[in-house]
Amino acid sequence: MTTVPIPATPTVLGTPIYVLTPERLQVLFHTAPELSFDMAIVDEAHLIGEGSRGVVLHSVLQDLQRRNPNMQFLFSSPQVREPAVFGTVVGRESVKVVKTKDSPVAQNIILLNRRAGDDKKIDMLLWRDGEKTPLAEIDAAIPIYNSHDGLVYLSWALGNASQSLVYAVGPAACEDIAFKIKELSQDPAVAEAVPSSGPGELSVQVRKDLTAFAKEAVHPSYVLAETVEAGVGFHYGRIPPLLRNAVESAFADGHLDYIVCTSTLLQGVNLPARNVFMQNPHKGEENPIEPVDFWNLAGRAGRLGKDFQGNVFLVDYDEWESSPLSGPKDEPIKPSLEVTLTDTSAELLEYIAATDRPSGETPHLEAAFSKLLRDHRQGQLDDTLNRLSGLSPQTRARITSALAIADNQIGLNVETLAASPQISGYRQQELYDYMIEKIGKKGPDYLIPLHPSAGWKDALDKLRPVFARVHKYLELKSGQHHRYWAPLALRWMRGEPLPMIIEEAIKYHKNQGKNRSSRTVIREVLTDVESSLRFRYVNMLGCYGAVLKEALIATGYASYVAKIPALTLYLELGAASQTMIQFISLGLSRHTAHILSDLTINRDMDLESARSFLSRLTPETAGLSPYVAGELKRVL
Repeated sequence: MTTVPIPATPTVLGTPIYVLTPERLQVLFHTAPELSFDMAIVDEAHLIGEGSRGVVLHSVLQDLQRRNPNMQFLFSSPQVREPAVFGTVVGRESVKVVKTKDSPVAQNIILLNRRAGDDKKIDMLLWRDGEKTPLAEIDAAIPIYNSHDGLVYLSWALGNASQSLVYAVGPAACEDIAFKIKELSQDPAVAEAVPSSGPGELSVQVRKDLTAFAKEAVHPSYVLAETVEAGVGFHYGRIPPLLRNAVESAFADGHLDYIVCTSTLLQGVNLPARNVFMQNPHKGEENPIEPVDFWNLAGRAGRLGKDFQGNVFLVDYDEWESSPLSGPKDEPIKPSLEVTLTDTSAELLEYIAATDRPSGETPHLEAAFSKLLRDHRQGQLDDTLNRLSGLSPQTRARITSALAIADNQIGLNVETLAASPQISGYRQQELYDYMIEKIGKKGPDYLIPLHPSAGWKDALDKLRPVFARVHKYLELKSGQHHRYWAPLALRWMRGEPLPMIIEEAIKYHKNQGKNRSSRTVIREVLTDVESSLRFRYVNMLGCYGAVLKEALIATGYASYVAKIPALTLYLELGAASQTMIQFISLGLSRHTAHILSDLTINRDMDLESARSFLSRLTPETAGLSPYVAGELKRVL
């Protein structure tokens, strides 16, 4: 059996500090019923109000409090009005609130408006408390025909004298804007209009190293490798963590002039800069930005210790889909579970009554139903509902009645349901019924996948049907999707390097006669790995394993449970060899763990053997790139 220690930082006053996501805690609660903590520090606590993940966080916080009624909670969140709501979630009537109101760096809000009838004129105005004061008139070196081009040109023209963040909507926009800023900086006809002193010798070397590492970590055709050499990085959540950290570090140390980034900036990434540029920003790719998120982004302008003030440039603000300057800088937080029960109770009741809804169709309703059903089973429903404000007695009665009816139709153990908190009990029950039937007809081995390290053909032949089953019984969809996802997942779990996986995808599209650019395929593979394999399929294959375990026990095959491989662990880590897993558990990235595991033939190291092996390595003589060597040194 493969095990991974809970990651911990060095102890503080003898107490270990664990850094865990809500999803990881949910899994730990399922596997370790006795687990409890004395204190929880909840960063980005406002995420309790965001969709299905907010419901999971809500559930985890209540589990923590129920396991240790005297537990202390420390919630941290930007610009939250009425933060006492966090205390309500964990049953605390008395909450101590500490607010910091003053920013150590002032922000100048500057409007950049393209002038009607003149494609080269931009008016610059200072916005302060609703008043607009003209500052200057900008003569562009080239015509600016739309707001997007305005964002690119003005970011380059006004930002090249100091470091700048450019906010983009989505990974594709990130890459596009970064490439176009790079092109402007290298176009002699345009660049001479805005002279630049150029990078220093050290920055040139850092950029070269970062270029080589982008090719090593992702693919030789990755556009980041081209843009960083010109001092323009980009940043989004699907980039491998070690490369993302390398871009952040190069920017923080002054070796990059720009970072173009998505809403990862709203998720606690600490990247202050002298300037921030925005044009019709969205949170995600669909929702226009709200005031609280806008001011959170604006707060990145100005570097503490380097600047007394920062500049927030807003391109064509009057054309934005939202008007964040006129909204409050803080917002009330309402837990997603409470919103679902009070504001959309009719939809929730309809969802609970319907047995044919595919998993993933309405994630917030699915997660709420799953939590409430578990609470009903465990006698905790009244406690959960008592902590919600605005829930009418009539709605409460209807929800309680609907859960009782659903409970009669779902016979799975609460432990099985808890293992997959974001998947409907109806879908789990249908998968269970299928498994019971197949075990009776074909035996238990028919349903059990092989370990990813088995022979490629054998492992793939067993994995494809698993993917087909979760598609059919959980997502209620047919087709040949499993023929793409199963090989991709197997390569990822076997620890194959990302450039190799991407190259296989590029070849696949060429063999299919599809005219796809390498840039598009690379971005799609990064999305498939980070958003699908490491989230969606981790949830679905975790559900498959938990339901299979109950089915095996129910049919008298309990001894076969040990044969179920930990596919969710292998998918989440991108590794299946014990040695590579132990390297990752010690704090190394998947990329570094893969490179180091190739330096030994021992694929089955335990934790102490892994530590010993790493301590014997000399990064300078092991042929490691600077970023891999640097990560190894930090771990050692």
